[in-house]
Amino acid sequence: MEVLLKAKQAKEEAKALKAKRQLENCYDMVPATSKRQPVAVTSDQQDYSNGLAAKWVAQSMRPLTIVEDP
Repeated sequence: MEVLLKAKQAKEEAKALKAKRQLENCYDMVPATSKRQPVAVTSDQQDYSNGLAAKWVAQSMRPLTIVEDP
């Protein structure tokens, strides 16, 4: 049973690694001018966006594991 579990985990890890590589390759092909640049955000703007994110998580019944607590 443990052998099957390890094989399944290895397969999932390989799939995740492949997806990560594809995303990185796609991002690298994008010109630098179109990549998002960091922007200064006020505390009011941050509070507003945090509220929107909290509403989205609650309304869409998303698991709380997607919310990172600073």
